[in-house]
Amino acid sequence: MKRSQIRFVYQREQVDVTKKVDLNVTDETVETILEKLFVGQDISCKVLQDNLIVIMPGTSGQLGAAQQSRGVSGKVTDSSGAPLPGVTVVIEGTTSGTVTGVDGSFRLSDVSDKAVLVFSFVGMKSQEVPVSGKNTIDIVLDEEAIGIEEVVAIGYGTARKRDVTGAISRITGEGIKEYKSGSVLEAMGGKVAGVQITSTDGTPGGGFNIQIRGVGTITGNTSPLYVVDGFQVSDIDYLSSTDIENIEILKDASAAAIYGARAANGVVLVTTKSGKTGRPSVNYNGSITYTTMNKYLDVLSPYEFVKLQSEFGEAYQDRYFIQGNNSEGIPYKYQSLEDYRGVKGVDWQKELFKSTWSRNHDLSVQGGNADTKYSFGFSRYDQDGLFNNSGYKKTTARMRLKQKVSKFLNVDASVFYTNSNKTGIIMSSDQGKFGMLKQLLSSRPTGGLKVTDEELLKAVIEGVRQIPFRQHFL
Repeated sequence: MKRSQIRFVYQREQVDVTKKVDLNVTDETVETILEKLFVGQDISCKVLQDNLIVIMPGTSGQLGAAQQSRGVSGKVTDSSGAPLPGVTVVIEGTTSGTVTGVDGSFRLSDVSDKAVLVFSFVGMKSQEVPVSGKNTIDIVLDEEAIGIEEVVAIGYGTARKRDVTGAISRITGEGIKEYKSGSVLEAMGGKVAGVQITSTDGTPGGGFNIQIRGVGTITGNTSPLYVVDGFQVSDIDYLSSTDIENIEILKDASAAAIYGARAANGVVLVTTKSGKTGRPSVNYNGSITYTTMNKYLDVLSPYEFVKLQSEFGEAYQDRYFIQGNNSEGIPYKYQSLEDYRGVKGVDWQKELFKSTWSRNHDLSVQGGNADTKYSFGFSRYDQDGLFNNSGYKKTTARMRLKQKVSKFLNVDASVFYTNSNKTGIIMSSDQGKFGMLKQLLSSRPTGGLKVTDEELLKAVIEGVRQIPFRQHFL
């Protein structure tokens, strides 16, 4: 039971103190009790600070005919019960207020019953609490995630975005994980102004080139510097898109003041997910994606191809049509160019490209308390390539543990595991000069007189090199 010391001031000749009143109340404020006590009487009350109540004759017959004010005190703590010093406590709509002391306590005097107290602190959610006749107000402030426009990482620290003079762009993890891909860089594509991300060859699991504000060197490496959770790494291919909390990109030369010449091409700062205070949270996200070719390149038909070959000379023409019979007396299948009209031939694009499915599975567990926070993640990405017998499989696992060892020592440890496997052939190499895609698009659409179209197609698909994949196209 909690008791309060309340003092009353009144004049005997104005207030009948001998009158008896039967009143049964529970969990009511002093103001409510006084209203019921003097109901029907021309009495008003004024509540002053230090629990002093003045009773006087009035015309309203109700409590509150005069402005009521009081002293309010209390304590502010965080979710773990630790006191929060430096919390701003302000009466809403005024400049009157105070800050909490080292023990989280505060005290305000002359506060109206109708006032609203606003509690605010950096990194915590602000709270508005009506006074409503209370003399003691204890508040627990909850942690608040840093807003995208409030604070950004700038190397070895953070700063308010409006106070940063350098060019910085930020991407949240929510914006990245929506794009299902085996590469974090691919998921970033098109989301940051001034940052160009291009694929090296387009094959499943293929690499990506990133350029921040153009090319900064002619002969040197144009890749930016990657920093993951404060550690410099060569690339971020080992990360899963679901591991990302946020990414900051430092674009201009001011990044060199922190990282030196290595930051000449920009800096990509990656923060991975960490545990949060609360009960364990288990999340699963699965998706399946269908991919198909919606457009094919227009190439020569068998008739157009043979006509082009015949224009180079008879040496090329004789490989596709000859008048008369062969040595065995059998007429040649193609006697002239006109015999190729209407011949379907081999459409290499439609034969070697196919519609495919991709599958993605993500599982994460997060939780912790004031001293220990943990985060575990597992991801499996399985992509079948559009080109026959090509694909990419990537398995990643992540563990991050934050431990408060003592008041002056915190441990933050991260462990990553990645296993990737690419199958199929290289679609392009040597800037596409000798790549498979180049050969595919320049291959002859017909076997001519030496082999049938079916034999030509079978030889290529089965990998038999008896029939050259690319020949006689100048």
